[in-house]
Amino acid sequence: SYLSVDKAKNIGGGVSIFNNYDETVYGINFNSYKMNSSKEDERFSGNKHQINLIFGIQKEDERLYISPIYMKQTLKNKSSLKNLKKEYIGLTAAYRQDFYLYDLEGKFSYDLEFNAIRENKEKERKTDGKISLKYQNEYEIYNMTLVPSIETSYKYTFKDSSKKEDKEKLGIKIGVTAKKETFEVFLGGEVRKSLNNRNCENVYTTSFKYKF
Repeated sequence: SYLSVDKAKNIGGGVSIFNNYDETVYGINFNSYKMNSSKEDERFSGNKHQINLIFGIQKEDERLYISPIYMKQTLKNKSSLKNLKKEYIGLTAAYRQDFYLYDLEGKFSYDLEFNAIRENKEKERKTDGKISLKYQNEYEIYNMTLVPSIETSYKYTFKDSSKKEDKEKLGIKIGVTAKKETFEVFLGGEVRKSLNNRNCENVYTTSFKYKF
């Protein structure tokens, strides 16, 4: 989320549709969230809707993609009863490389990600970058493949004209993926800790993927 708050309880979900042609990947992603948050003595509620177009190149051990973003956000201040509506456009670019270490079982990967976003009305701008390292290993259990994983990340905000975002964050994410031939299910949780103050975010994720 591009809203920085002291306490937040956001619930939402999304749908992604992808198509692979040789090494080319393209698709579209929809996300929608119900937001409840508080900052100091103020309380907010609202909705956020986001759409991404995804274009990329995916090989056996590396992936590169670019994703234009459109986001619409509506917030209501429960104290002053004022409504705040914002629209954002942005771009995400990311690169992933898989690798193996000596005779260790399992696969490592590192990700480099860059985000830039702009609010249309008030011209707020934000750019940030993130680097992460992930380890995962596969286990065959009852005709199903289980893939536990652990990921650490460091995020740095280069520019934030609204001055709402923490400049540096560390994250740790733990999850497990269950795979069969035509579908995947992922369950995971992540903790993101600011290096500038006491802010801490807890994020829980579940996703389902079906291959046509």
